[in-house]
Amino acid sequence: KSPPGKKKRDSNDVSLADIFNTIQSINSKQDLVIPKITHIECSIEVTTAVVNSLSDTVNRLLSDVASHDEKIGKAESSIQHMQHENASLKLRVEELERYSRRWCLKEREDENIQMTAISHLDRVVLRIKDKLEEAVDVVHRVGKQQLDVVPRHIIIRFVTRRHRDIIWMEAKSSIYLRENGLHIKEFLSKADTESRNKFCPLVQAARKEGKKAGFSGPFAVINNKRIAASSAQYP
Repeated sequence: KSPPGKKKRDSNDVSLADIFNTIQSINSKQDLVIPKITHIECSIEVTTAVVNSLSDTVNRLLSDVASHDEKIGKAESSIQHMQHENASLKLRVEELERYSRRWCLKEREDENIQMTAISHLDRVVLRIKDKLEEAVDVVHRVGKQQLDVVPRHIIIRFVTRRHRDIIWMEAKSSIYLRENGLHIKEFLSKADTESRNKFCPLVQAARKEGKKAGFSGPFAVINNKRIAASSAQYP
């Protein structure tokens, strides 16, 4: 009897050696791929950090731009305010120049306004009568010369504040001034006059409350406390 023949290997059969070799090949390729993936992950992290840094920089730049816009707006407002002030100052200087040129304008040709003023002051302050000619520095009319109207006001400048204050206090209760329709008042600038006008309601309200209230230059004085227009609380 003849021995059985050897079984032929099927082409679809896979040996363990083939499987092992395939696994080793996959592992080798995986070993090559993993570093690349790790490198990509590191690159992504670096890119993300750079993007975040750029985003922060952009946000700071936007904030700086907004801040600069605000500062520029304030600067423009300040410039406009200074331009307005400069225009006002220019007008004021021009008015002062015109004002100085009117000092010599008499109400009448034969008028000696300084002696006229002193003669009236003689009746108001008898106790310094002999010192008035030395105390009075400059006397002049104020405003434009006009015909057939009420005489222009007179400005009196004193050598010392002490003499001015004495005359000022005596004038408040002077019967002579009252009987002759004369008044001695403080000559205020336009700005000081506007400031006082704003204070009038405040001063009147304080007087109604029994407080001692009045004016000192451009300020209100209530119970011996000086108040500026910028800090006043109007009723």
